[in-house]
Amino acid sequence: MKVAILETGRPTDDFTEKYGSYAEMFVRLFAPVADWNIETIHLIDGQELPKPTDYDGYLITGSAFGAYDPEPWIPPLEAFIRDLASSAIPLVGICFGHQIIAQALGGTVEKSVKGWGVGVHEYELQVDKDWMRPAARRFAIPVIHQDQVVIPPAGAQVLGGNNFCPYGILAYGDNILTFQGHPEHPRAFGKALLELRREVRIPAQVADLGIASLDRPGQESQVAQWIRNFVEAGAAATTGG
Repeated sequence: MKVAILETGRPTDDFTEKYGSYAEMFVRLFAPVADWNIETIHLIDGQELPKPTDYDGYLITGSAFGAYDPEPWIPPLEAFIRDLASSAIPLVGICFGHQIIAQALGGTVEKSVKGWGVGVHEYELQVDKDWMRPAARRFAIPVIHQDQVVIPPAGAQVLGGNNFCPYGILAYGDNILTFQGHPEHPRAFGKALLELRREVRIPAQVADLGIASLDRPGQESQVAQWIRNFVEAGAAATTGG
């Protein structure tokens, strides 16, 4: 199975050297659960988008950019998302990916009045899907975001959320799934990032609580299995396999 990671951001050079790029983090996340041929499309470096049918599935990474920023690669990405939405090809969005998919399909993304969400956040699931196996009523994964989807697109299904981020997991039909959280982030990376941004971009008290929460266990590997299940079911439906 051939999957493309659409890279819309990457850590600083020193962080990339130590923890890997965002695309590499996803490769590590999926390695134990999915036998995929994964390729990376470096959108932030100007690499062109493929044709939708070039891959069996797609994933859009996180980014330091906002969905509303005037970056030249964002409008073509939004058009690509709309093309995928009208197909059966599976697409997954994480953090920025979650937000840009919502914006491309008619939703609203803004900096939240609630401020920064950091550390490990728990989400409560509102529905049960066949691909949510092993099943759960709630799960916890790392987050780091100030932007949120504040108005989901018409037709989006809210799968789960929490008080801080009510629209934390969204689905669009049977082929698009998005998460605000970061199942791919290593805990050491999350701690180092919060230390770096503490009192620079993120208030010290917020950062400190987030750093402490990163010692709590989470369900990153379970979310990886859900994504695997979702993508493979969508790809099978597309090919009739």
